[in-house]
Amino acid sequence: MEDYNTELLKEIKEELTSIRNEFTKQRIVIPEIQLISETEVAEILKVSKVTLNKWRRDNILIEGKHYMRFGKCLRYKKNALLNFSK
Repeated sequence: MEDYNTELLKEIKEELTSIRNEFTKQRIVIPEIQLISETEVAEILKVSKVTLNKWRRDNILIEGKHYMRFGKCLRYKKNALLNFSK
C-alpha cells in the first residue's frame, strides 16, 4: 500500500508539473505548494497527532485549505500551516 501511495503521489507531482509548465507558457503564475506529513505538522505546531485528528474532525483544519487527502494518505500544506492560528 505504501508503494501504491508513493507512486500515486509521484504521478500527481508529474501531472502538476506539466500543468504548471503549461500555465508558465501562458504567463500565469501558480504558487508552489509544499506538502508535508502529519509527523512534520505535529512537530511544527507542537501538538500531537491526536490533536491534529480532532482539529480535522472539528473543521479547525479544513480539507483543501490546510490539508489534502490521497486515499488514506494525508498531506498538509506547509504554507497554510505556517500561517495557522487556532
